[in-house]
Amino acid sequence: MSFNWLFYLNVANYLLSQRSEEYWRSAISRAYYAVFGAVRGILQSQGTQFKSDNIHRQVINQMKRHKNPTAQQIGVSLDRLRRERNKADYDDGISISYNEAFMALAVAQKIQRDLPAL
Repeated sequence: MSFNWLFYLNVANYLLSQRSEEYWRSAISRAYYAVFGAVRGILQSQGTQFKSDNIHRQVINQMKRHKNPTAQQIGVSLDRLRRERNKADYDDGISISYNEAFMALAVAQKIQRDLPAL
């Protein structure tokens, strides 16, 4: 049985409910990885093969170039979420707010709802 990446959304939701920035940063990260892993898995099940380097960019670009408009929107949203995840994981010179984490989780949940259209 393979790992269900979307379970990370439950973790992100729990982290969001905590009251400090380190949890909110982690919520953003888990929200991104939940949908990134799910999208990558769908693409691989459809026969897409990825090179080992910069797989995040490959998945996002594959979705943005997809013929399905819903898939294209998922690509745009996933790209946005990746930027937020990078900021949360690497940029210690800024503060991450509850609202930023809440919005990241909302974007991830929208991607999750749109996955059946793929």
